[in-house]
Amino acid sequence: MGLRFRKSLRLFKGVALTASTAGVGLRLGVPGLNVSVGPSGKALNLGVPGTGVGLRVPLGGREGA
Repeated sequence: MGLRFRKSLRLFKGVALTASTAGVGLRLGVPGLNVSVGPSGKALNLGVPGTGVGLRVPLGGREGA
């Protein structure tokens, strides 16, 4: 099991900047439905807030890089 680091900073409602060991990314949307852009590429994130259950759908780019 590897060590992970992630820090998220809410810029304003619906927009957050996230820094991790992989790099810096941007998240746009609401809890349960958002689009993220970062070092792993672009993705649509769907989830049930507060449960930890969710789905990440890659939108192209550098997925898995």
